[in-house]
Amino acid sequence: MDSKVTLKQLEVFVAVAEELSFGRAALRLHLSQPPITRLIHSLEDSLGTALFDRNKRQVRLTSAGLSLLQEARHILGTVSSGVETVQAVSRGEAGSVIIGFEGMAVFDLIPRSIRAFQKQYPRVEVALRQMPSSEQVSALYDRRIHLGFAAGLIRDRKLQSEVIATEPYVLILPKTHPLAESEYVPLKRLAQETFLMCPREHNPTLYDQLMLMCDNAGFRPKLIAAPGDAQLILSFIAEGIGIAVGPQNLADLSRRGVVTRKLRPALPSSQLTMIVRKGEDAPAVKRFLHILTKTRKEVANGKPSEPDLNGS
Repeated sequence: MDSKVTLKQLEVFVAVAEELSFGRAALRLHLSQPPITRLIHSLEDSLGTALFDRNKRQVRLTSAGLSLLQEARHILGTVSSGVETVQAVSRGEAGSVIIGFEGMAVFDLIPRSIRAFQKQYPRVEVALRQMPSSEQVSALYDRRIHLGFAAGLIRDRKLQSEVIATEPYVLILPKTHPLAESEYVPLKRLAQETFLMCPREHNPTLYDQLMLMCDNAGFRPKLIAAPGDAQLILSFIAEGIGIAVGPQNLADLSRRGVVTRKLRPALPSSQLTMIVRKGEDAPAVKRFLHILTKTRKEVANGKPSEPDLNGS
């Protein structure tokens, strides 16, 4: 007995079992009757049992046939579903996109792009990984993420990088701070303040610029290492634990008890850099990048982000 069973045998078996007729099964499968008969015989030989009781007047399933019918339907359904999923992944309509982002680079462009992408491609899972900008580079090398949104410039020959948004940096203060009454705050007035600052690897550009400007203003800032989470830093500032420098867009996340003010001299603008492996060919990632480009144009034109239902 050969125990090998093919999908074609199962497909023919299900047709005959549902039609209870070799002739009707042949019409349903667009085959002649002899191949149907041969495939059923070979299936019964492989399983070592009869699947049908048949005579000239009727065809009935045996107990073994009834048992196989349930299993065969399940197997064929699983295969069909698997094939459809693979095809959807190949079109970029299923699968996953894993995104790394720097927690203080909370530009509106990122959530708007994700929202538009999920609306248009609901079968693609979008996973977010908060990580320092420098770690995003190694995560792309290791394929732990598909693309990243980093703070500041990222230069790497193996990666494609592009600055996709800029924001001015502002000073973030408790609302009760004496300097909160001023529209502009001279940097030298902050010599005695405690700065909540993410470790340098989160945003080397901002860290180095602030250290240099403070040095030029005649002081070395007192630092408290802060987590790379905008909301948490804002909550610390609201409690009077310290002050911080961050992108202007943090004003959109402003909490009760926190205000933003302009610095003098001003820091160079914050830059949001999109990074992705050169030659990235995952279809879902390509579709996300298309949505990102479309959303950038809409943000620049002040238009709401809506999904492109034609995928163009």
